Amino acid sequence: MMKQNVGPLDRMTRIIIGSLLIGVRYVLKIPGLIGDLAVLLGAVWIWEGLLGYCLLYGVFNWSTKRSRS
Repeated sequence: MMKQNVGPLDRMTRIIIGSLLIGVRYVLKIPGLIGDLAVLLGAVWIWEGLLGYCLLYGVFNWSTKRSRS
């Protein structure tokens, strides 16, 4: 199981920006590769926000989540 490495503010930001990317693609009707990449990136950020885990943070051993002391 993956240990969460994304803090609450980071999670909320990812969900909001991911939703905006997907929404902008369809509202502005952005065609082609750019639109597809916006949807893909938006979906990844929403997924990371929901899971609380970022693969890139995991690779570099970073975390925005405060540890309990």
